Amino acid sequence: MGPDGVSGWVLIECKEQLLDPIWEMITSSLNEGRVPLEWMRAKVITMFKGRKATEPLNYR
Repeated sequence: MGPDGVSGWVLIECKEQLLDPIWEMITSSLNEGRVPLEWMRAKVITMFKGRKATEPLNYR
């Protein structure tokens, strides 16, 4: 479940119905040159890949 509370399963099952509305939102955003504030929020978590923990390139 994502931060929006929507299960990934729901998105997969409803992909055909969601395709056009999502496409319209993204296209409109690009044409207007604006991004909704909700799209700028993200949970960024670094994941350690291994080797030296002090090297930034060892994270993804």
